Amino acid sequence: MPLNKLGGDYMKKINVLSLTIASITAILCACGNTNTATDSENKKDSSQTTVSESTSTKGKTVTITTNSETVKKTETSTTISETVKKTETSTTVSETVNKAETSAEVNETEDNTETNAEPVINHQLNFDLLSNIGLTYDEIISTYGNLKDVSKLPNGDFCYSFTQGCMGYLWHFDEVNKVGNMLLPNAGVKCGGILIFEAKDFFLELNSSVNPSELEKMYDITYISSGYNAHDDCNYSDFKLDDKYIYVITKESEIISPDSQLQISLLMK
Repeated sequence: MPLNKLGGDYMKKINVLSLTIASITAILCACGNTNTATDSENKKDSSQTTVSESTSTKGKTVTITTNSETVKKTETSTTISETVKKTETSTTVSETVNKAETSAEVNETEDNTETNAEPVINHQLNFDLLSNIGLTYDEIISTYGNLKDVSKLPNGDFCYSFTQGCMGYLWHFDEVNKVGNMLLPNAGVKCGGILIFEAKDFFLELNSSVNPSELEKMYDITYISSGYNAHDDCNYSDFKLDDKYIYVITKESEIISPDSQLQISLLMK
């Protein structure tokens, strides 16, 4: 084959190949551009989608925001509810505390009132001592033991005291006789009265000095009079209780003390 022909064919082939390569390149470029455009469009679409999604997201955001607001409102409502509950609980606790404090204050006030209140003193007479009036000498010995002392009072009566008891028993001077070296009551003669050595043993709960009017009210006895007894050389206040005569010997005029002596005898009929 001639060289020029070979060369001509070869050049044609080269040209064809070049065209083919160019075509392929163009196609590839076109595809690249197409892909690029597609990518661009896709990007745009993606951007639009993003925007759309963004818009949708905004919508969702609104929804979410709305839901968030709802949640917030719910949370706020819950918070308010909890606050209200806490407030109510606090109020309840406060009211309970206030009630407890009020109750405590009331109790404390009551306790203070009870503490500050003066104790109730039950003023009574010792009627057991009155029952001894009218006993004989032998009856008294059998109850209160042996004779302890004998004394003569300024008014002439004889007073006998025994080993037990807080008082003496009185007989008139004409009711006693000498037995051995002692003057003793006649057998079977009843004592006409008693001598109580301390007024507090008869006037129970007499803890301080009082005047005759106060004593009358405290023990429901009848006040008769007060004065000075020149014969006995003493101050006195006398009272009446049923058929009993109470004669109180006082150190000071119209002042009856817990340690004042008193005589109780049967009233003359």
